[in-house]
Amino acid sequence: MKITLLTVLLLLTAITSIWSVQIKVNIKPNWVYIKEDGNSKVKNTQETGYIILEAPKGSTKTHTFYKDKYQTIKQTFLYNETKSVHLNLVKKKSSVVSEKVKAIENFAKQGNIEAQDILASIYYTGAGAPIDYKKAFYWYEKLAQKDKAGPQLKLGTMYYNGLGVSKNYTKSFYWYKKSAKQGNADAQLILGSLYDSGKTLVKDYKKAVYWYEKSAQQKNSTAQLYLGIMYNNGYGTPQDYKKGFHWSQKSAKQGNAKAQYILGAMYDSGKGILKNLKQAFYWYKKSAEQGITDAQYNLGIMYIYGEGTKKDFKKAKKWISKLQKKNIPRAKKTWKKYKLWEY
Repeated sequence: MKITLLTVLLLLTAITSIWSVQIKVNIKPNWVYIKEDGNSKVKNTQETGYIILEAPKGSTKTHTFYKDKYQTIKQTFLYNETKSVHLNLVKKKSSVVSEKVKAIENFAKQGNIEAQDILASIYYTGAGAPIDYKKAFYWYEKLAQKDKAGPQLKLGTMYYNGLGVSKNYTKSFYWYKKSAKQGNADAQLILGSLYDSGKTLVKDYKKAVYWYEKSAQQKNSTAQLYLGIMYNNGYGTPQDYKKGFHWSQKSAKQGNAKAQYILGAMYDSGKGILKNLKQAFYWYKKSAEQGITDAQYNLGIMYIYGEGTKKDFKKAKKWISKLQKKNIPRAKKTWKKYKLWEY
């Protein structure tokens, strides 16, 4: 019996019921501690690997809402080396899965676009068949040449990381740009990041802002985060704290922990928005609960001084304790100064 498109779609449904795919993306941009006035000093620290601009005398909190744009994007950002895919295969005979993959492959060879996309994904993720980047590349390339934005993005990533093909930054950029021009938000984000970092392209902040904004307008929270940072710093655009706040807020509301920290810092310092310690506390807490170290520290300080919340040394102890156990100097200093172990 000839395989029909409906048959393939039914096979796809069957296969997706066999496995579950969980993808975790770990993006760790570098940050910069900003100064609040001309009395600030610059120093380096090993506790975080960040460049720190110390807050002036009398200030107890650190405001780290500017990313170091000179070290912004490393190769690890570009998907594959930051992505850990966990495949939980339900116990079924491997022959059953294999037969379904073969059926999809047969249909893909007939030129069916949906089957080609499914097959490329199977070989790329290893869900349903052993990972085979060469085969994944083969099928993604066919789709990319048909102006499919998603496969163009994947092809750019494979060229960038040398998966199934030799590394080629020129071809990687070519396919990322093709995908971005078709409106793919992830490709737009990556293109902005490439221009931002200058790692494989000539650094161009204006183009970085252009592509970040394209992606941000499609509600990509990471692009919104970076766009806010560009406005706050005046990179590729006139410095505009209000716009920086606008995009940081959009990202924060989508749950981006770093954006939540930035928003807290902006409310805390009165940058781009009227100073509001209750809001600062709210966003620091959101960020702290997602593991952002600086948010955890600032939250502890706010509990100590009763800023934006009632004084609560027990809760201060909870947050500062997490950090002093990691041997973070400022946390250890605060721990001793306020004898937080007594609470």
